[in-house]
Amino acid sequence: MKFLFILFTIFSVINFMPEDQAIGKQSSFNEIEEMIYISEENDFRLNKWQFMIQESREVDIQGLLDSLEERGVHLKKEVGADSIKYVGNRQKMADWNETFIIVRAKESSIYQLKYIITGSEFDQSLHQDYKGYVESITKDLFTENAQNFSCIESVNSGMIDIVSFIKSVEQYLDLKYIDKIEEENFYTWSGYTPKWENVIPLGESDMNVQIALREKPEDKTILTIGTPILVTEY
Repeated sequence: MKFLFILFTIFSVINFMPEDQAIGKQSSFNEIEEMIYISEENDFRLNKWQFMIQESREVDIQGLLDSLEERGVHLKKEVGADSIKYVGNRQKMADWNETFIIVRAKESSIYQLKYIITGSEFDQSLHQDYKGYVESITKDLFTENAQNFSCIESVNSGMIDIVSFIKSVEQYLDLKYIDKIEEENFYTWSGYTPKWENVIPLGESDMNVQIALREKPEDKTILTIGTPILVTEY
């Protein structure tokens, strides 16, 4: 699908462009709350959410591993033909899963660091309870140049009015379009909203929101929203 190719290209560019040109300053989970608000206002039910931070830089790997170990995070080392990878997973609570990934190509001194949180429930109290925790643990992993991604997936048990839906999103986000694609039972929108600070520079424009709607044969609609791009399957 054309849009998937575009998405892969954008994400690849992010991974290799200089950090200070990729994304604006980090934010917390505010965007996730607003995505959930958009979905609930249009009769969607949250299925899952994801928050990811990533950065590529030189690190004292043993010092970093020791620091994470002190916090109860154990990473398993995996040596491949071309890379060395450290991976750790843990469940902080019933609905809060963490993944830590550190990868270095064998011929490089640069490590790619990723911290991913996923869950199926999200509310203001959870946001407040874990905001300090996330800021604390990511301080060990990242600098101010780290890239920040947020995404949700929601479900509506029926078919929706596409025109009314996107109009409500336009109004709430003050959305300016960069690209729209419509295919059979599948719609995507890419654009810019002044509400969210993280951006990807694309030529003379900035992009920081992507939305996908997929109508399923069993009469339900899947909504996916991401900033600055979608980083989950849809």
